[in-house]
Amino acid sequence: MSTQIIIPILASAVCGLLIGYAIRALLARWQALAMERQAAAKLQEADEESGRRLREADIKARSEIVKAREAFAETMRERQAALQEYDDRIAAREADIERNMHVIEDKERALEDLARLYERMVMRRHTNGGYHNVVNELWRQCEIWKVD
Repeated sequence: MSTQIIIPILASAVCGLLIGYAIRALLARWQALAMERQAAAKLQEADEESGRRLREADIKARSEIVKAREAFAETMRERQAALQEYDDRIAAREADIERNMHVIEDKERALEDLARLYERMVMRRHTNGGYHNVVNELWRQCEIWKVD
């Protein structure tokens, strides 16, 4: 074969190879771009999902905080009510002590209270000869106090 035929064939073959490599490079680049876009889309989707989950977790945490605060406020109300009840009891006892101090200062009133106490004793009815024992104890107290 002649060199005149071979050179154009070789040139066209080389050109064909170059065009083939160029087309292959373009296709590879397009594939790479498509894969990059798919990866970016998946990354964007994953970011949106993680953001959504973070918002849900934040909402859940805030609701739990609100529930905990409400429970704390409820227990504090109960404790304050109990403290108020104790405070009322203490105030009532202080008032009783104040009233009893006035009773003790009045001997006649104190003896009447002592007689009423002995008369209404819980175990008075259960003791042997209870009423007589109480009356004897009352007279003994009267003698100690030197009552007329």
